Amino acid sequence: ELSPAGALLLSVRHDADVEAELASPSEEGQSTPIAVKVIRPAEGSVRFDDLDEGEYELRLRGAGPFERYTTTVTVKAEQTTTETIELAPVPLDLYVTRDTRGVPAAKIEVKHFDPRWQTDVTTDLGGHARGTLWQQGLFVAFVTTPGAGGTQIVRKALSGVNEIEWRIALEGGVVAGVVTDAREKFPVARATVSLKTKKESGTQELTAVTNEQGEFRFAYVPEGSQVLSAHMTGYSSAEKIFEFSPDVRERHLKVELVPADVLRLRVLNSYGVPLVGATIADNSGAVQARWVTDADGRAAIPVRRGESRTFFVLPREGSIGVSTIAIPGNHDELAEQQIIVPRGEVTVDIRTQSVSGDAVPDVALLLRHNGVVVPERVAQLMFQLHGNMLQTGKSGSTQLRNLPVGSYEFWPYFSLAEFQQLNRGPLSAGTALVATPGTNSIVLSFAGRAGQ
Repeated sequence: ELSPAGALLLSVRHDADVEAELASPSEEGQSTPIAVKVIRPAEGSVRFDDLDEGEYELRLRGAGPFERYTTTVTVKAEQTTTETIELAPVPLDLYVTRDTRGVPAAKIEVKHFDPRWQTDVTTDLGGHARGTLWQQGLFVAFVTTPGAGGTQIVRKALSGVNEIEWRIALEGGVVAGVVTDAREKFPVARATVSLKTKKESGTQELTAVTNEQGEFRFAYVPEGSQVLSAHMTGYSSAEKIFEFSPDVRERHLKVELVPADVLRLRVLNSYGVPLVGATIADNSGAVQARWVTDADGRAAIPVRRGESRTFFVLPREGSIGVSTIAIPGNHDELAEQQIIVPRGEVTVDIRTQSVSGDAVPDVALLLRHNGVVVPERVAQLMFQLHGNMLQTGKSGSTQLRNLPVGSYEFWPYFSLAEFQQLNRGPLSAGTALVATPGTNSIVLSFAGRAGQ
């Protein structure tokens, strides 16, 4: 007999044991595991009972490091929701090389665009790691090698039917230096330093944290245009731009961080009520540039005089607020700024299809809302906090919920190179939608992409 609560009947088609974890998202963007069950090939399904109505995170795991699959399921009260997943395993070979030779003992943290999907692998003596990939799409690899002094970040869209190969080539020279306080000249320990290299094949990023002497070091820096930035709480970010040529094998830099002024923000909903626990991110590209409002809806943001910053606010309840604030260049006290987040009363159903109407799966989307491009990191937060994923699934569809009314423009991309080209701009006309309260639908059509 069915209880007033709901239930989930999960079927997974696979030839080996699959561990299924069901978790409930929390208001803080984290999740709480509810139950873990093992699906045997002979049985093919498991049942989760006594579930409250709502959305749940479903994570599937196998024995191998790349055997991961994540999705979201919706359970209705007094109903049994049926979810069937047919896994399509594809062999994945991952290589880390230096001067065409394999790099042994390279530690690689691999993350999917869906932040719930992540795994760790270490290369063997030949610089190779092998496994079976259950879920395809956009991935990021954080590669740490013995003696490198930092972490190399590499992005790649992985897709294929018979096999997938991912080669990460470590090349180039050394960039090292020290981070100091611009006023007192003492070294700044535990500052985050990132180095982005722009190459014809795309952008490579390295990250490191300064030691107690404020020192950092990057190995395997390829030639090309370099952007080095340093970030530390209580300081304005600093940036240096330079070229790294093949005949220069080592470069030493001194980076000075200026103690920051503080911009106080207050975040309110459309009724003037403070939003507590709202996540704030900006367009600076700094990894740690993310804040959460306090019990009064307030947050203190380090800023630099004379700059302009765009802030993205994601409340616990959904919706998104965007505000660009110009910081005055004089030394007057900075006045508190308010950001009003409109009601999240819009649902956008997105379908990607061929010109003949067949679904085109796994299409990533760049979004511009009311004239402002949503950065990649903010897009990840939209999914992590609200379940809004800017990528269609196997069915060629995705749904964005609890968004504000306004204009939405979408640009599809199928590779990292296409994503970087879009970000370089200027953007051509995207597929546009003026969203009104309720459910809105938009279709993006492609030639020659069906089933890919």
